[in-house]
Amino acid sequence: MSTPFGVVLLLGLIAGLADVAGGLLLLRFRAERMLHGFVAFGAGFLIAVALVDMVPESLTAAPRFAALWILAGFCGVHLLEHTLVAHFHFGEETHAEEFLRRSTAYSVTFGLAAHTFFDGIAIASGFAFSSALG
Repeated sequence: MSTPFGVVLLLGLIAGLADVAGGLLLLRFRAERMLHGFVAFGAGFLIAVALVDMVPESLTAAPRFAALWILAGFCGVHLLEHTLVAHFHFGEETHAEEFLRRSTAYSVTFGLAAHTFFDGIAIASGFAFSSALG
């Protein structure tokens, strides 16, 4: 069953607006004290979607090469976050001086753009398989 491009585009726009709304909500109500919980919840949500939906579908659709593509995606994220762009940590390892530089803003923007680019690929690929997965 194929999904019309307009529906995919509309749902992608809604997802993007939800990203902006979540960020504005966090900034508006100064929810820094709950930030660790939000990060943990988001991580759990993404892991659950990947392990419950995306990985099994990938292994079914391309049993020979899916594991290699999954590993390539993991390594790509690791390369981006720990080598090419500045990043931040919670806990002992912090880089407070990085937040004052303009280059950090460009680096973080590039990282977010790469992240959302691959989100778009994942969502569109999901829709190519089924509306439920998309």
